[in-house]
Amino acid sequence: MISTNYSKDAEVLDIEITDYDTKYSNETGINLNRMRLPERYDIAKYYVRNKRNSKVIRNGEVITRRKGEWGKWVGKDNESLPDISDDFDWQITYNFPDTLHNNKSPIGATYGGEHVTYRRLYLILCEHFNNGEYFVDTYFDTVYPYTVKPDIDMELNKIKSDLVAYAEEYVLDGAVVTKSGNLDKRYKVNKEVKKRLKDYKQFASEWEESHGEELADKIKKDIIRALEVGEIPLGCSLSEGTLKARKLAGITSTETFFAMGDLIEHINLYVKIGGNKKWRTKQGILV
Repeated sequence: MISTNYSKDAEVLDIEITDYDTKYSNETGINLNRMRLPERYDIAKYYVRNKRNSKVIRNGEVITRRKGEWGKWVGKDNESLPDISDDFDWQITYNFPDTLHNNKSPIGATYGGEHVTYRRLYLILCEHFNNGEYFVDTYFDTVYPYTVKPDIDMELNKIKSDLVAYAEEYVLDGAVVTKSGNLDKRYKVNKEVKKRLKDYKQFASEWEESHGEELADKIKKDIIRALEVGEIPLGCSLSEGTLKARKLAGITSTETFFAMGDLIEHINLYVKIGGNKKWRTKQGILV
């Protein structure tokens, strides 16, 4: 697993702190006293909420943290991790922009809060309406394995094959290897091979990074599709009042959390992959 930490608190905008367009002023969990918005959500982590009230002092002010509204991000155990790849180390993260969402329908009617950013809207939907479950994470557990995963697996297998072939033909050519699968230090040729291996690591990293962007684009499109057609299991459904409000605003979608599709289309998805150093070449060296 790649474990770059993106879970630290994002810097909140003043409008996100002070604007209370929604029914309850603190329902989003993103305000001056109870902000828990990460820079990015990591699908390999989950949020453990405190079971007791607590207090913290900030700038000389005592702030009460209510139970269930504060906690910490914790890594999932291996059994709970989404099935992404065994051949690659990986990390999939996502976030939403800090710009204001579009609250004007196709016919110009107002639908939704006026001063709500995309990332705050995602929190409102997940925390207040979806039992604290982040529905993009749910996608990777319940939808991804049955839709684009086979295609993603094929892409990953090709990346692995191309990199192994490159290592065999250009990096390890002429290498003398011991029975244990290491470069034999007694041979001068291996000094040059060792230099090529160092360059190969940089080359492979750049190769994997460029393909990570392509994979992210494919997965993002499937997330949008899955939400639009109602494939992602959610903890709520649309009320009659919401359906009526959508109809009056000229919105035809009847799927929960989709409406005009404006929120989910603004998701930023990041896929980072890296070789796990377990790929065996024909020379016997692991790359």
